[in-house]
Amino acid sequence: MVNCPVERGGRDVPRCQEMRSMKPQFGVLICSLALLWYSGCGSTKEFPAIPKGLDRANVKTLSVKMTAVRYRFTPEEVHVKAGTLVHLEVKSTEGTHGFALDAFGIDETLEEGKTNVIEF
Repeated sequence: MVNCPVERGGRDVPRCQEMRSMKPQFGVLICSLALLWYSGCGSTKEFPAIPKGLDRANVKTLSVKMTAVRYRFTPEEVHVKAGTLVHLEVKSTEGTHGFALDAFGIDETLEEGKTNVIEF
């Protein structure tokens, strides 16, 4: 509820009239954003991490050892040709880190001292 001062004659101050007229529009905006978020329209998953029926014997594989230290990954970038199966061995040597590849639905927690194997 908006508490507005009243001018002589019992009318609202003009600014309060604007605020009251915006109130329903703001509610519609909030409801729309909530529905958009809830429906998953922001999902970025585009590909399965490993396609069903993949014949690993006939697919080129790239193996990469990666280290996570203080908010950095080494190597920082890995370039791969389309159609290549990637086998990452990621080890956190200092603290817990997160590793995510949204397009493949990968979201891993890397605990200190443990090596995670991630394939896509």
